Amino acid sequence: MRELWDLVDEDRRPLRIKHVRGKKLPHDTYHLVVFVWTVSFDGRFLITKRSPNKPWGEFWENTGGSVLAGENREQGAVRELYEETGVKIVTQDLILIHEERSRSAFEDTFLTFVDKSKQTIRLQANETIDHKWISYQELMKMFDEGHFALPVYNRFKSCQDKLLDELWKANIKYE
Repeated sequence: MRELWDLVDEDRRPLRIKHVRGKKLPHDTYHLVVFVWTVSFDGRFLITKRSPNKPWGEFWENTGGSVLAGENREQGAVRELYEETGVKIVTQDLILIHEERSRSAFEDTFLTFVDKSKQTIRLQANETIDHKWISYQELMKMFDEGHFALPVYNRFKSCQDKLLDELWKANIKYE
């Protein structure tokens, strides 16, 4: 099945153009990409290991992917989190912590809090091969040791302060 994206201009205005994933984007157009940091109420971060057949295969990451045609960024984030991990949330559970424009996409990063005891992790075939709930210190150590895909590390650095502010506001203890 073809994956379709809605294209937007440099100001995020819809262009009413559907684009097939894998084809070259028209000049001066962008698609939407979302990322989700999932944190449990006891301060653990959900990470997944990328399938070996993907770029950055067997590196760790947070949830992410392209927003599909007809979705807004929040709907795309909810869908991606469910597809890749089985974690169910609603759009109101998302906290936007970073927005960035890359060469071909608007990349939006969200944070969500979940009760991990009520989640059954179900990995998506050909996308993810393992998962862990880790502490903030373990996350930092894995970043330092190069266990994460480099783009994930770079995006995390861009939103780290905002993410930690949101943990503090939610009274989530992290170590």
